[in-house]
Order: sequence, then structure tokens, then C-alpha cells
Amino acid sequence: MSDWTIQATKILSRLDGHRSSRKMRDTIIGIVSAKTEGKTVVQYFASGNPVVSKQGFEKWMLIPEFKAVFDEVESLAYNTMDREALKSLRTARRALTHAAGIAVAELVRIVRSSDDVKIRLSAANSILDRVSFEALKDEEGAGGMERRAIINSDTMAALIAAAMSQRGNLVSDDADA
Repeated sequence: MSDWTIQATKILSRLDGHRSSRKMRDTIIGIVSAKTEGKTVVQYFASGNPVVSKQGFEKWMLIPEFKAVFDEVESLAYNTMDREALKSLRTARRALTHAAGIAVAELVRIVRSSDDVKIRLSAANSILDRVSFEALKDEEGAGGMERRAIINSDTMAALIAAAMSQRGNLVSDDADA
């Protein structure tokens, strides 16, 4: 049983007073399960052994309580699927984010250490091609990410200045030797 079918038990119990409550419950679970798998109601009735005919189901759908329970269970199933899909997407995003960090580190290593200028240039361009400066800006234009972009720019300027000053020191040290 999937997660939503367990949660649906309480909703389905509202049918308990009806003489066909067991068949109604089984039909709702069967149809909603089929629909969450991408099948139509017609396909559900055409495949397997449904506990009631399509005409019987259509007749039950005219009963307000049955229709309300069916709609609520169907909504629960789709909402559960949406939550599960979002969870999967978040997991995938975390994995990609982690992998992206590793990939960038490797590209930076290549930019810094390759003897071949073409390879260094290609790695540098790969990094720059994938940087989204627009993503660093807030939609509203103030605060949050834009503030971090300013800090990043300042930090980058400081790093460049430090590198330039170290480069100058290294050159003068070599000249003295």
C-alpha cells in the first residue's frame, strides 16, 4: 500500500454506513491508483477485475457522499505524489549542487595547473559560460543575493590585489637572485 492509501483510510471510513461500502472503498482505491499511474478510468475498468462495473461506478458518483470521498482521496493521492516528486527534486538538486562544486574545483585546478594555454582557456571559458550573474541579483533589486554579490565582488577585488602584490614580490625576489 502506498503512503496515500494509508492516509485515505480515515476518509474512506465515511462510507462505512453504506451497504456497498467495501466495494466503494476498493473501487475508489483502484481507480485513484490507476489514475496516479497515468491510466484512465476506462482503462481501469478494461484491465483486471474491478469490483464493480463502470456503470455502477458512474451511479455511485451521483451519490454526494461517495463523490466527495472520491474527490478527497484523489486529491490526497495527487498531493502526496507532488510532495514525493518535490522531495526527489530536492535530493537531485543537492546531488547536482555537490557535483557542480566538484566540477568547478576541477576546472579551477586545470586553469591553475595546465601547461597548455588552450586547455586553461577552455577550462576558464567553461567556468565563465556557466556563471549566472543574473542569479546573484534579487528580484526586488535590494538585499539578499545582491548584497552577497557586492561582497563577492569586493572579495574578488581583494584577492586580485593580493595576487598582484604577491606576483610583484615573487618577480622582485627572482630578480634579486
